[in-house]
Amino acid sequence: MVDQVVEKSKLLNELEKEFIKKLEKEVLHTIRPIIEGIRRTAELASDIAEVVLNMTAQKIITAY
Repeated sequence: MVDQVVEKSKLLNELEKEFIKKLEKEVLHTIRPIIEGIRRTAELASDIAEVVLNMTAQKIITAY
């Protein structure tokens, strides 16, 4: 699951770049904050997944 979140975050970054290239400059001014918000949310989800993975690994290590 964590791997999926990280991979989807990377995919979202690539899609963002392609999407921005296709937008007209007038529209880009309006849409850019929305795109950046979506990207930050994806990055945060990736960070949360990494923390959960680390916590799970630590739990397993301390259990033994």
